[in-house]
Amino acid sequence: MTRSHEPDGYQCPFCTLLRGESTPISTPENIVYRDEQTAVVVSPHWWETNPVNLLVVPVEHVENLYVLPPALGTPLLATARRAALALIETYGCEGTSLRQHNEPAGNQDVWHLHFHVVPRWHDDAFQRGEHVMRAVPLAEQHEHSARLRGASSWRS
Repeated sequence: MTRSHEPDGYQCPFCTLLRGESTPISTPENIVYRDEQTAVVVSPHWWETNPVNLLVVPVEHVENLYVLPPALGTPLLATARRAALALIETYGCEGTSLRQHNEPAGNQDVWHLHFHVVPRWHDDAFQRGEHVMRAVPLAEQHEHSARLRGASSWRS
């Protein structure tokens, strides 16, 4: 099944970052990890009660889960695991959540597959829907990117 919602001429923000270029809300400094197949980016939007939203993306442009080449599934999940461990090591969160959205009805708004890795704390209200996204200034994004790059999970 292939259903595309990517507009003609779409300028993918993840592909832009992975080429070493900036977008209006993100720069290559937001990339905290990259290998041949995957990358981890500090998101420019965070949930207020769960700061530092990490995005795990395939380096290859893939619109959504439906068209993900099976050979990329394992590397993406392995990188999501590293991202979760980096959040625990760097911020001492009590858990993590992994989210992924497909198509407009599924809340996808960037047409490049990505997994959100979100730090969690007991009673943080995240699952009750009491969370609100906020735009994060570049300086704050870069501060956290630099902290996360030091995590040992990227080296294992």
